[in-house]
Amino acid sequence: MTSVTEKLRILDQEIQKIPGPKHRSGSKWMICCPYHNDNSPSATISVDASERRVPLGFMGCFGCKKHVGWNTLANYLHL
Repeated sequence: MTSVTEKLRILDQEIQKIPGPKHRSGSKWMICCPYHNDNSPSATISVDASERRVPLGFMGCFGCKKHVGWNTLANYLHL
């Protein structure tokens, strides 16, 4: 069984493989949204294991309003 700490480490490693500018800000990563033509980070990925409202790895874009879980995003990006 994978610990929460290990899941977060793996998630951070996989997020770093996403192309384009990105940065971590507290409990979220900001990335360029892969679902629309984005040149500056407009999507967030939750990396807060204690957050109950948003699942770990959930992505939401402020630009195109796309919302997907980690498994969907990882499959789309071939991670």
